[in-house]
This record gives sequence, C-alpha cells and structure tokens, in this order.
Amino acid sequence: GKILEPLAEEPEELHYFTNPTENNLNNSFAQNNRNNMSFDDEKEPNFLETKDGNSEKESESVAFLISAITTGSVDFRKYADPSLLGDGEAQQILQKYTTDSILAEEDLKLAQKKLEGTRRLFEKNFVTQTDLETDELTVKRRQVALEQANNSKSLFVQYEFPKQAEKLVAAYIQALWKYIRIQKLAKSRLAQAEAKLNSAKAQYALELRKKKEIEDQIQKCTIRATKPGLVVYGGGEDRFMQDRIQEGATVRERQVIITIPDTSVMRVRTKIHESNIKRIKPGQKARIRVDAYPEEELFGTVEKVGVLPNAQNRWLNPDLKVYDTFVIVDGNYPWLKPGMTAQVEIIVAELVNVLYVPLQCITNIDGKQACYVQKGDRTELRFIKTGDYNESFIEVKDGLKEGEMVLLRYPTESLGATEKEKRETGKKKRDTLESS
Repeated sequence: GKILEPLAEEPEELHYFTNPTENNLNNSFAQNNRNNMSFDDEKEPNFLETKDGNSEKESESVAFLISAITTGSVDFRKYADPSLLGDGEAQQILQKYTTDSILAEEDLKLAQKKLEGTRRLFEKNFVTQTDLETDELTVKRRQVALEQANNSKSLFVQYEFPKQAEKLVAAYIQALWKYIRIQKLAKSRLAQAEAKLNSAKAQYALELRKKKEIEDQIQKCTIRATKPGLVVYGGGEDRFMQDRIQEGATVRERQVIITIPDTSVMRVRTKIHESNIKRIKPGQKARIRVDAYPEEELFGTVEKVGVLPNAQNRWLNPDLKVYDTFVIVDGNYPWLKPGMTAQVEIIVAELVNVLYVPLQCITNIDGKQACYVQKGDRTELRFIKTGDYNESFIEVKDGLKEGEMVLLRYPTESLGATEKEKRETGKKKRDTLESS
C-alpha cells in the first residue's frame, strides 16, 4: 500500500497519512536517513514537509532524494526488522516467514528425536526396517521444509522488501512532484486572476464613461414628426408577441416605435381559411362593411395573398391554418381609422342565370349529393349534381327544376322504408367520415 500521499484538498502544505498499516516504512526511514544518506546537518533538505511554499527548495529536496535512491546509498534491507517496522503488511509478512522457520525447525528437532528412538528400537529388533526408513525420510522432509522457510524469509528480506520499499518511495517522490506542479499552477492561476481583475477595472471605467455619454444623449433626445397626421404605435399588427410601447420600455436598434400612417389609402387585413385560399387571387373585387358604420358599404380590390399561414394564429391554434389577405379600399373616407374592425366579402366568381338552393338542403348519400324534394303529401329523395357555392347557397346543375320545393332538413315523416334506409345509410357514412 501507499506510505505517503499528499492531500489534493490542501495543496499549500504536504500531509502524509499516519495510519499504522500505511506507515510501516516511514518511521524507520525518518529515524535512520542520516546514517544511510550521509546528510549534511547544515544543508539537509526537508522533504517530508514543505510549509514555506518555496518551489526551488522543494525541487532540490526531491532531486536529492532521487539521487540518494538511484545511487544505492539507501539500503532498505536493514529496515526489514520487526523492531523497526510498524503493524503493516511488511511486519505481517516477515512475522509469517519467521514463524514458518521456527515451526519448521521445531518439526525437524521432533523428527530427529523420533529417529534416534527408532534406531535404538531397531537395534533391539523391536521395529522393522521399514519403520526406520520412514522416520529417516520424515527427518529429510523436515530439513527441506526448514531450508524452504529460511530461503523464503531471506528472499523477502533481500529482494521483495527492498523492491516494495523502492516502489513506495518512488510513489512518494511522484506525489511530491505533483504537489510542486499544483503549487506552480496555483500561482499561475492567481496571476491570471489578478490580470482579469485589472482588466475588469479598466472595463468598468470605460463603461462608466459610456454611461455618462448615453445619459447626455438621452437629455438631448427629442423625436420630431416629419409631417402632420395620426400617431400610431409601431410594431405592426402582431403586438401580442412584442413588448408594449410605453414609458420606460427598452427599445432596440432600428425598432419602429411610432408611425404616422397615410390615411388617404386604407386597406383591410383579413384571414382566409386554407380550404378557400386557392380561390382568392389578387385583383378580385370585394365588398366591405365597417362595424362602426354598418350602414356604409365600401368596395375594394384584393392587393395580395399571404404565402405562409398567419404566425400568431398558428401559435394560438396549430390546427387552424389561415392566410393573411390584404384588400385595398376604393376611395377616400375621412371617418376610417386604423385598427377598425370590418367584414370583407370577396367576390371569387359571378354566376348569372343559374339554379341554386340553400346550402343546408344538400346531404351526402353513398358519396353522392342529394336533397329531399316535397311532392304533394310525400317526400322524394333525389340525387343532384352541384357546382360552385358560397357561405349560403350552392349551384344545382342537374336534378332539380326551378320552382320545386326543397326541404331544409331531413324529413321525419312521410318517408318510405327504402328512402329511410338510404337516408340512414348516408348519415352513418357521413358520420364515419367526420369521425375519421
């Protein structure tokens, strides 16, 4: 195990562990380093403690220790003594080898005594030749065991113990070098921190000057209109997603704060559902009614159709896709104000002299358009062919004649069994389509 190890949490001072199981070499090494290394009392480097923080002295101490080990001036074998070792692993191993040697010697003595007794008995013919040879073989085994125990102890003292000691001292030296590097790194970081502090002070002084300049600019800041008119907050129509323009609000560069719109040309911004957007084209005429003046009917022309869905509406309802469409109001009306609410009816087509019925009269049966026609006191289901439509009416191209009475809802009476079954079948299929 490790004998000495610096603590990373306190790099200013080198600490070492005093656990008996991990300090079995330190005590003896510290007590006998003068006799083995021939240290000069006046020039002896203190390599166990480095409290002064002098990196040069620490480097000299490590270099001196490395030189002493590499030149062989330290004989670690004399430390393989139970009186010099602590209660560590080396003490336990040495104690084991010593005990094994003592036990092997005692076993040899017992075997020799038994062999002497067996020889006396053999001379008097009380034991056989085999018994005598067995005891002689036991003595030889005990001698071999004793030699092995002594050799194991000698190998440990002469080779294993010095090798392990050198390994642990090398780890100690490496820890010392690491400590020195950490100390130098800490000094470097301290110098960097001081440089950053000086830079921050200079930056603070610069920002302070800028602040004074900005305050001076604010005092001189006055916005003047380029022409008379109605002042409107900037930011476009999507003010819901932007910061409110008010006193104390933060503004950015090139941000529109207020505008003076040209009220001589007004336009209406309306939203068209994606199912109808393909029918809207620039240049189409439109009828406009302003909520504030419902009796006034205005006319206009489609200016442009949005390419992308309305972002604000997509955020509020992702499933609903509507496109911004702009309609220019024909004429000049002084009472029109920006922000008024209006209803727009865009004329996508004009159908002249066609047959049409209310939209709610049409139902879908087996994928075909149909309606119910009143024939006297009974109701007839009739399949028809439809054409263009608007929000209220739909064109009938075939299947109906002008003047026929068409039901606005499903009949509940006067239906034959076949017609009821067809109606129910059509209703179920429509419900299935709507569900899917």
